[in-house]
Amino acid sequence: MGMAIQLENMRTFDRARMLVVGRSDHWVSGARYDDSIRFIDVMGLTAENLRDFCPDMVMSGLFVGAFDALDIATRLRSLGYVGPYRVVCRDLPNPGLVRKEIAEAAPGLDFDILAVPEVSGTVH
Repeated sequence: MGMAIQLENMRTFDRARMLVVGRSDHWVSGARYDDSIRFIDVMGLTAENLRDFCPDMVMSGLFVGAFDALDIATRLRSLGYVGPYRVVCRDLPNPGLVRKEIAEAAPGLDFDILAVPEVSGTVH
């Protein structure tokens, strides 16, 4: 039985806490982040890190090194995470197919894709 992490059980907060799977330099070049955002690699996605940081949302790119959103979604689901997981990407030809695959592999996970336009920074 996995550890359930539910939004209604979280503390009162001024800012949402976001756990980002991937390196900070792969998001927006030169951006500054405060302690409400934590970057981890896929192997750092553990029950302990979820419990300690207590994220309000998990985000990643479609691909993170040798892993993809499906790997991350199934890992989150196996850890009992029930909060939102969002993938940020550009130019995805069939986002519905990705949503369907994630829904089948990680039933009940609050998943969606955030399509972003090309910007001057770097988003992977």
